[in-house]
Amino acid sequence: MKTAAFKPGSLLALGCFFLFSFQLFAEDYHIEAIVDKSPYVPQVREYSLEVGVFNSQETMYWIGGQFGVYLGDCFFMGNPHCSQYIDFIGGGGGNGNENQQLALTGLRWQFVNVPSSWSPSLRVLAGASHSTFDGVTRTRPTAAIGIGVSRYLHRNLDVHFEARGGVDYKPYSQFIIGFHIKVDRWVSPFVKELRDLGIDTFNSTVDVIKKPFEGGSQSKGGQD
Repeated sequence: MKTAAFKPGSLLALGCFFLFSFQLFAEDYHIEAIVDKSPYVPQVREYSLEVGVFNSQETMYWIGGQFGVYLGDCFFMGNPHCSQYIDFIGGGGGNGNENQQLALTGLRWQFVNVPSSWSPSLRVLAGASHSTFDGVTRTRPTAAIGIGVSRYLHRNLDVHFEARGGVDYKPYSQFIIGFHIKVDRWVSPFVKELRDLGIDTFNSTVDVIKKPFEGGSQSKGGQD
């Protein structure tokens, strides 16, 4: 017997409700720098959790994780407003009739426009797919492309919305809400740009921004 399908529209509605609720909570408890006041600034290493829907033979839930490493400016632009990352993504989903697991790696291009709170992105991915449907198990190579947008939510958290499309032995699509946990250094050129613009919306995180770059950093993200 088939289980009830998840709807992409329901996921987007849930995401909008979360953002609205978090904004009200932030205003009530004076959480710093929310909504149109804080720029999105990428970090050298990014850690993310994601939930969503996976559409294949049937519609399934999706739970996954992502680890990204900053590589520098986008190779096709040579502009610091386009940051290039290598990402590693793993996750799985199911609905009782079908199960799917993915292991992916690929390049992401994050377009940053300080002091905007929003940042669109484009990514290409390749890896392996392991699926079970009607008792048949398949392991195949897979490739996918994703288009998304990230938004500053809190000094320790960004939210990300993304649509992905791919193919293994059949086409599939994903609709994702991700949460970037900010525990690493900011990418240096954007920190400098914030200071040049006189933006001080980070306030209590100024020390956190400064310390990773004091005395110089050897990482790509730590060079002005």
